[in-house]
Order: sequence, then structure tokens, then C-alpha cells
Amino acid sequence: MPGSPTFYIGGVECAHRMPGGRIAATEASPAEGPQVSIPIKCAWDDRWSLVKALRGTCTLNPDGLTFTRSAPYALTDNPRLVCVSTGAFEYIGSAVDSAGNLANPNGYAVVPANFSPVPWQFDDGDPSGQRDASGEAWTVTKIKPSAEVYQPPGGSYWLGTFPSTTPLDEASIGFLRANVEIQVTRKFHALMNLGAICDSLGCVNSTTMQFGDKTFDGDGGGSDPTGGTLLLIAAEASEPYFDCLGNPVMDINYTFLGRTVAGWNQVQDRTGAWVAVNSKADGTGDPPFPSFDFTTLPR
Repeated sequence: MPGSPTFYIGGVECAHRMPGGRIAATEASPAEGPQVSIPIKCAWDDRWSLVKALRGTCTLNPDGLTFTRSAPYALTDNPRLVCVSTGAFEYIGSAVDSAGNLANPNGYAVVPANFSPVPWQFDDGDPSGQRDASGEAWTVTKIKPSAEVYQPPGGSYWLGTFPSTTPLDEASIGFLRANVEIQVTRKFHALMNLGAICDSLGCVNSTTMQFGDKTFDGDGGGSDPTGGTLLLIAAEASEPYFDCLGNPVMDINYTFLGRTVAGWNQVQDRTGAWVAVNSKADGTGDPPFPSFDFTTLPR
């Protein structure tokens, strides 16, 4: 490419330097994080291939049931800054070719590429490290307080100003027990996967899951009622938006309630001990919440 040293992005030959030896890159560091804008030159016919390599895409696979994401291009001197948008293309070249065609394939395109950090990662990692609390790619995790209302088990007694021989009336009082609400947003989805969402709602985790430095034990597929400490209570899809090629995508948000004292299929008996709940006295029936392997949910 004339006029400057070249490099490659996604197999596309590119250059930073503009005609006349000018480089028009800008950098700033506002409150929302560093921002860099770099005009990148490529052959006119390669302009959309360059945008695809810069922005990343999300496309359905031939089976129609799965999809593939490609990560956006990151700056080599600061990999935390990825391409989040591109500006209007500028055409450089003669107005027409020798045959009089207006779109001269021998011209060049200048594509303004804008870089900034994003609040998710593009590879899996340690949940307890300085990454998203889930440790998973394309994921944003938020945590906030929550609570459940519970009632003392039948046969409990009033204490304090009441005689200890006076039993509580059935369902006469409720208390709050603090829990944690975990919202997990999967970014850049090409499918809603409604079947998997319906199968998992109202279930507890069968396998161990970790968020940050906290581990939530699984129930082993129903074999361990002391586990199953995450309960999926909601899932919703965002309004569709589009990748750089116009493919419709969406974000999927899962909401979990996490218990830290016992599994969701346990309650306290009148002695204060946590015991399993089952539809049959011998424990061969069903618990209140079935189990599901949440690691199989679309990511």
C-alpha cells in the first residue's frame, strides 16, 4: 500500500498513515475510560472485511441451533481497548476508472476505528481474579442484596415475654432471611434458546458454580440436598440490536438467588437443624426444586 508501512488486521492489508504523511489518531481519557480513534486505510474492496475484523461478528452456524462469535480487534499496545465502532468511510482515488465506473476498485477506503474498554472479557478465566465475577467470556455479572420470607416450623415456641410453653400458631409470623441476587448477562447472542430457558427456570444448580471468591455448591443432580444453593428465578432477552454486518443479536439476562446457609431444598426443623424436604417420607420422592446443570445454558 503506497505512502506508509503496512500491517494486517484479519488478513486485510492496512495502513495508519494518511496521504501527505499525516496520522490523524486521537486519544483521550475521560471518566468513562480511555478512548482512541485511529483512521485506518485499506483497499476499497476490503473495507467491509476490515470492519468485520475490527468489530467482530455473531453469526448462526449451519445447524441453526448454535452461533459463533468473533472478538473485536484490540490495540497491541493496550489490549484492554477494543474496537467498539467505526465511522463513515472515506473514499480515496480517482472519481472513475478507465471504463467510467464510479466505484473504482483501485481506490482506497479510510475507516475511522474507535477503541475503548468494555465491561466484559473475551476469554474464560479465574472468577476470583480481576475479571468478571463469573470468569466467563462475553458475560457481565451484577450482584445485589435480596431476601426470602420464611416462617418458623410448626411446633416452635414463643420466648421472651411469652411463656415458653405457648406454641406458635401455624403461619402466624414471617421473618426475612438475607440472600444474594446474582444477575448474569450473556452478551452478543444470536439465539434466544427458549427451550433451555424454560427447562431451567425454577431449578437449582446441580454442579458447583463460582462467582468471584464465592462457591455455590451443587446438589449433584438431586443426590445432595445440602447443595443446590443457586435458584434460577428469571431469564429475559433484550431488544434486538445488530452486529457490524447487520446480523440481529441480543443479550440474555439470567437472575439467580443464592443461599449461603443451606440448599434451597432444605428447611429448618423445630430444633434449628436444616433438613431436606421431599414428597415422600422415605426420601425417594421429589424435592420442591428440581436440579439443572446451568453450565449447559447458552453462553
